[in-house]
Amino acid sequence: MLSLLLSFACVLPFASAVSLHCSTPLPPTHGQLMTDDHYDILLSLFLDERKHRMHLQQYVLNLEAKVDNLAQRYNNCLRVSTQQPVIRVDNVTQQMETKYDNFVLKFESMELKLKQELATSKNKTSMLEEEVVDLKTAYQLHTLGNVQQEIQTLKAGVRSLVVSSQARSKDIQSMYSVLNASKQRINVLENNAKSLENNQIRIMDNITTMDNYSKQHVILLESNIHLLKRNQRTMISNMTAVDNYQTKLKAQIDNAKEQTRENEDYVGFTAFGRSSGVKSSGHVLKFPDIKTSFGLSGLPTFSSSGKFTCEKNGLYLVSFTVMSCSNGDSAYDLYKNNILLMPYYVTQDDVCGSGSGTIFIRLNANDILYLKTSRSDMKVYDRWSSFSILKMK
Repeated sequence: MLSLLLSFACVLPFASAVSLHCSTPLPPTHGQLMTDDHYDILLSLFLDERKHRMHLQQYVLNLEAKVDNLAQRYNNCLRVSTQQPVIRVDNVTQQMETKYDNFVLKFESMELKLKQELATSKNKTSMLEEEVVDLKTAYQLHTLGNVQQEIQTLKAGVRSLVVSSQARSKDIQSMYSVLNASKQRINVLENNAKSLENNQIRIMDNITTMDNYSKQHVILLESNIHLLKRNQRTMISNMTAVDNYQTKLKAQIDNAKEQTRENEDYVGFTAFGRSSGVKSSGHVLKFPDIKTSFGLSGLPTFSSSGKFTCEKNGLYLVSFTVMSCSNGDSAYDLYKNNILLMPYYVTQDDVCGSGSGTIFIRLNANDILYLKTSRSDMKVYDRWSSFSILKMK
């Protein structure tokens, strides 16, 4: 879509110029003058072309600004994607694992120590029981009271060992509870660490997705830049074509102006006939073959009727030649506004002869000049006859 818009924007000035040129009538040929309307239309064409060129330049500047903005956004995305992930959670997890290992070691050490103390107590109890048996069997000298006292002492020692063992057991249970709580906290921390790890994975995935999107956007941006450069080249080519067209048009305008000046300075024509034949008396001679003309627009009427109508006031030099072939001499007359101006006579020595005439005369606009035969049976050779008029002042 952008390429179509740019192509349309690039071709618009040239197309409008061409359409104006095609719809504008060119200066008329056959000696007609270029009017003021033609100059106004050409000036309007130049102004429109300049306006469209300024619009194209502003459009290119806006596109370049958009390209810079997209490039800056891409650099920001690259800076975000290159930042280091937070590792504080990993450090906390490692500390908790270290504490857990220390608790396990302490628990195993205390458990081993208690087992050793229990084994020692059992050994001491067994030894006391053996000593009691020995005392009962071997030593009859002791009194029953002393034996009972010793037994009581031994029982008290055993009870002390049992109480100590129970206290140790409670300590072990308390430590076990603390260990379980530590395990639960470690599990919670592990879950949090896994959650953080999953979040980090999602963040990395998002960063990867953003990076891929940025790369695709950059590829699209590069494609748009390439398209923009191609459109710029097309626009430059079109502008070059418009400049060439303007140069050619200016040359045509200069030529038209020069021709207009020449047409304004010079007025006149030279014409010849095209056929031959016998003419009756009073026949208006025709000269349809216009060889040259300057500053005149009514020559088609002269070609068909043989009568010249003056368009501009001034002094004119009129010259004409008539060739005829007859048995006798021939004659023809020059008329102005249906009034005989000058007669001319053609002397024929052998068979054919020609007669020429020249007159310097003042003519006003709409005055009419023409040649007419004054004798019958004149065989006139029109292609050897001519009629010329030149405005002198």
